This record gives sequence, structure tokens and C-alpha cells, in this order.
Amino acid sequence: MEVAMDNTEERLHHLSHEMIHQQGLIAALRQDVESCKEQVAALKDCLQSKGVVDSVRFLVHLHRHKFESACAAYGLGPRLPLDFVIDIRAVAMAVGSYAGYSAMRALREACAAVAPAAADALELLCPGHLYLCGGFEGQLALSSVERLDPHAGVWEVLPPMTEARQYTCAGVIGGKIYVCGGWAGPQPVRSVECYDPSSNRWDPMPPMLVARWGAGAGVINQRLYICGGLDESRLALGFRPHWIPECSLQDSIHDYTTVAIANPSLLLVNPGEDPMLVRCRPP
Repeated sequence: MEVAMDNTEERLHHLSHEMIHQQGLIAALRQDVESCKEQVAALKDCLQSKGVVDSVRFLVHLHRHKFESACAAYGLGPRLPLDFVIDIRAVAMAVGSYAGYSAMRALREACAAVAPAAADALELLCPGHLYLCGGFEGQLALSSVERLDPHAGVWEVLPPMTEARQYTCAGVIGGKIYVCGGWAGPQPVRSVECYDPSSNRWDPMPPMLVARWGAGAGVINQRLYICGGLDESRLALGFRPHWIPECSLQDSIHDYTTVAIANPSLLLVNPGEDPMLVRCRPP
């Protein structure tokens, strides 16, 4: 028993001396590393001051060297695409959801590896184009039409409408734009025209029953609803929709010029002196 205890103490004493020795070697290696760092820093400063090494290129090559070392350590080939390593489209969508459309456009332009995924995210964030139809300049109504491509950030001039109009309203059905009514100068109009992007032209449509301007428009179930607006005497026009049961308002609605869609209902907003939000369901 005493012999076993003596052997254990001897082994512990030997391990203690060996640990002290190894700690001394580690301390010496740390000193050597720090000395190497100082010498490398001094050498880099000397080479940069003589114009032999460019600081930016040095950092670029250093980054590439570290990246290649990391790829080798984790078994990744140097030509392995980024979307093989991570779900780049999910990352792009997350960036777009939080950073917004402008950030996604910048990401698409800045990184070639992410560009396809960023383009897909842009399509989801902002599908289609923005169209501006008519308006006025001074006292004159305009027939001009422009289209914005949000992905390219470019405005494009399109064929003008057949009739100049301002304070008009519009809706989209089947990929076609229907522009209805508006103020055409001396009086409001009830004319309707349709723009087909595939043929790039305007075609006349059946006119509305009443000439109106400043109205609101909404599309539900492939039908276009024109609500409220003003007549030639600037008097509000009525709109008597089919009200949903929980809505108690049964009188005709006047001057509801802002319309939003909440399928299968229309949300009409009164912009007058007494703002009011009313919900209706077309028949």
C-alpha cells in the first residue's frame, strides 16, 4: 500500500515538473509570436513607405488567404457557389423584408453571387410597374402617360390617352388599365378608355352612366366599381351600395373618393369635413 502511494506521488511530481516546463515553452512561443508580429508590422510599414506594397491590395490578398484557409478547413472548394453553402434566397428575402426595396436594389448591384436571389426578392416586394395617367399642368388637363419600372428605377413614356383628363380614377382587370371619367377642362367626362400593355395602345370602352371627377375606383371579382366623385357643379354624387349586415348606414354616400379593397368588400373613405370609413359589399 505504501509502495503504491509512493509511485502516485512520484508521478504527480513528474507531471507537475512537466507542466511547468510546457508552460515555459508556451510563454517563449508567445514571445516569439509577438516579436514576429512586430517585425511583420515594421516590414509592412517599410514596404508601404517605399511604395512597394499597396495597403488595400495587401488587405485584399490577406482576406483571400484567410478565406481559402477556412474553405480548406471545412472541406469547401474554392469555386463552390454561395447558394450551395447557405439558402441565399431566404437570406435575400429576410434582408428585403427588414431593409426595404432600396437596400435590395443595392444588394443586387453590389454582389454578383446574390444578384439572382435579390432579383427574385424584388419581384415579390414590388411586382409590376407604376403607371401615371393624365393630371394637369397649370390650367390644362394632360393626356400623357408614364410608367415606372421600380427594378430599374427608370420612367418610360407611353402612348397618350385618347382624351386629356385630370382628377380621374382607374382600376386594373386582366392586366389592363381602365381609366374612367375625370375633369377634361370645361366639364367632367364619362368616357372610359383601356390600356393594354401587350399591344401598347389605348382603346375606347363603354362610357359611364354619369360624368364624374374625383371619384374612387376598386376592382372586386373582375368588376370595376366607380364610387362617388363630383359633377360639373362640384356637387357630390351619390353611391348606394349593398351594405353588409353589420353596417347600419343605409343612406346614399356622397363624395367617397378614396377606395381600398378588402375582399370581398370595398372600403370607402370620406375625405370631407367629417372623415368617415365605411365598408360595403357590392351585389
